Amino acid sequence: MSQASMVSRPPDEARYRATLAELKARFPDEARGFYGPGSMTWKIYREPAILIGSYRALLLQVAHPAVAVGVAQYSSFQKDYLGRAYRTFFNMASIFFGSRSEAFRVAGHLYRMHQRIRGEYRDAKGQQRAFVATEPALLRWILATLVETSITAYELVHGPLPDREKAQFFQESRITALLMGIPAEDYPTSYEDFCRYYQQTLSDGSLRVDERGLDLAAAILRGPFRWGAPLIRLFATGLLPEPLRQAYQLPWTAPQEDRLARYLRLIRRWYRFCPRALRTAPPYYQAQYRIGRVTGKRTGWLAYFFHQMGRWFKAPFLIRA
Repeated sequence: MSQASMVSRPPDEARYRATLAELKARFPDEARGFYGPGSMTWKIYREPAILIGSYRALLLQVAHPAVAVGVAQYSSFQKDYLGRAYRTFFNMASIFFGSRSEAFRVAGHLYRMHQRIRGEYRDAKGQQRAFVATEPALLRWILATLVETSITAYELVHGPLPDREKAQFFQESRITALLMGIPAEDYPTSYEDFCRYYQQTLSDGSLRVDERGLDLAAAILRGPFRWGAPLIRLFATGLLPEPLRQAYQLPWTAPQEDRLARYLRLIRRWYRFCPRALRTAPPYYQAQYRIGRVTGKRTGWLAYFFHQMGRWFKAPFLIRA
């Protein structure tokens, strides 16, 4: 990604439609979707434990003042926390594990929805700036927080990923970027470039937590249930980069560090003894069943069960069958 492409520029809807047409030709297999068996996307996102990073990713996102304005003015999560969480999971799981047409449908819906999100924010130089949520620079930061947090959370539970697997996961995120409306030239070309971009964004003043950001952080850390708030706060704070902890005015002490380490050990222990069938996200089974029906491969009773659930019920952690 060139330095010029780091500069924010307006979205191009005609370009987005052309990109979708190119993706349709590039990925002709309807059942496999855009990733499929053997992808790092499926390997990482089939693990429910990566949800330990979800609140951290949200805090990273709203640290960008434009994102904070968009969330504050257009998101319903403060009034409908569980509903917003469900829609977020459903949309991303549909892109990662859905059929090609389902991924197209959801991606297009998200793009059109974000076209309506517009506003103004004060940038790092104190200047007022207008934005629309489909600007490539804003979408790039949203996706970057998901990619980096997913790797971080996965490694906390399963141990370090080989560099080649991180690189593969990143390259697959370039497909996600195109589906989201980020032109190829506005997204890093290698995992090394991605890491440089991510670290640069953390340190170059692009992120700025103001009063709005503090209010959003307080709402995010309350969570959907009062009893879960201390645990949400512990994981979100502990996994944030230190400069953002300070920006969000989140204290971090040695006892908190020890408590987080104990919880992570418990999660790793649970993973070690829990059967894989019971610690795999339902959309992974749904995708297996869909592909199995086309290829004639047997996929087991859990895949059939979650396929049927997805046909008849709108429930958390399921996508459309």
